[in-house]
Amino acid sequence: MINILELGGVNDGKTLNTEVFQLAINQAHHSGGDMIYIPAGKYLVSNLYLKSNVHIHFEVGSELVASENLHHYDVNEQGHNKDRQPYHLFIGDHCENILIDGKGIINGQGPLFWKDKPDARGWYKEKQQRVSPLFELTQCRNITFHDFTILDSPGWTIHLNVCKQINMRSIRILNHILGPNTDAIDINGCQDVMISDCHIEAGDDAIVLKTTPDAGVCERITVTNCLLRSNCVGFKLGATESFYDMRQITFSNSIIYHATRPIGIYALEGGSMEDITITNIVADTHGTPSVGLGIPIHLDLRRRNEDSKLGSINNVQITNFIARTKGKIMLTAEKGAYLNHIFLRDIHLIYDKGFSDARLYKDWSSAQFSNKSKEARVARTACVADGVHHLYMDNFMVTWPEERDLFDMSALWLKNIHKMHIHAPLLEPYKENLITLEGQNMHSISDLLAKIE
Repeated sequence: MINILELGGVNDGKTLNTEVFQLAINQAHHSGGDMIYIPAGKYLVSNLYLKSNVHIHFEVGSELVASENLHHYDVNEQGHNKDRQPYHLFIGDHCENILIDGKGIINGQGPLFWKDKPDARGWYKEKQQRVSPLFELTQCRNITFHDFTILDSPGWTIHLNVCKQINMRSIRILNHILGPNTDAIDINGCQDVMISDCHIEAGDDAIVLKTTPDAGVCERITVTNCLLRSNCVGFKLGATESFYDMRQITFSNSIIYHATRPIGIYALEGGSMEDITITNIVADTHGTPSVGLGIPIHLDLRRRNEDSKLGSINNVQITNFIARTKGKIMLTAEKGAYLNHIFLRDIHLIYDKGFSDARLYKDWSSAQFSNKSKEARVARTACVADGVHHLYMDNFMVTWPEERDLFDMSALWLKNIHKMHIHAPLLEPYKENLITLEGQNMHSISDLLAKIE
């Protein structure tokens, strides 16, 4: 065992300990697997290069504090956007067999890397340079994170870039909810990732799967038993970073609260997303008011730009999902494209605070708002499906607001649907119109069944 204090570390929170911690990592690596023991106290550090076969253990009361002075950091290779900066607290490159555990804290000191005052909407803006991601792990294998807490990352928190065999259990990531792009866990082109029993609060996506041009396929990813708060998407696949396939993915037994979108799946850059199950989720979209329209479940297939390739979304099953919301479920594909085999069962939306008027967002510039499905964007409905092959809905239920003087909302709004099964015996209209199919209003499920037969 290598004790940081015995090696010369100083736990006063002021003395820079980078050299001592790096020496401990190097010694543990060369010995083939020694444990680095971090006693209670605060340790100021900058960039630490992880090595294979290293175990870092935090004692209760220990805290690593990221230096706010960027001159203390090496300048690493620049990433692909402003959130992948050349400064990081932990750096792992082609490492394997790493364990970080214990009841300690890693404090990123995020607010010190942001401008002093928030904007008019309450969001803080980053300075031109900051430590982001806090953890930058590239082509690493057999990495385990267990028990520790990360506070106030300046930007992205944990970036897994083309990694394999990752296990994260019982960690807490508590970022400023109005911080700039403070994603919690970014899984980019990785295989065999298991995340469980985590508590995450993020100003951006809580857990997001990406496939950037410099990465590859994401597959065999499982997330379960988590508490997620996000001012963006709680559990997200894709969006602007969806160049390669994502498949064999499960998300279960979790709570997503105060989120803009609890679930988001976006194929915008040519990748295929398939074989995905999401089950046993309780959520709400009652987050920061300035964020805008809440969407409990959002699937969108389109080309982000004219030169983007068209991807696909296939075989998605979402079951046992409850959400309190003012928004709507959105299942959309651009004209001529289709989501394929979408299965929704035991979905319950509860409108306990009225409705958001989707028409107010018709010109919203967000890149993640079904930009090529204009009618679907503005539809006043609890669930919109526009461009789906094989849509299966079983036991879809809506609890409407008690007040009946709001604008009318349909329960379902359907367009460009090829082959569908809808079984919703408890579905009732808010006022008169229950379902809109290709512009025609219907007052009951039987009217819909008669129409599609």
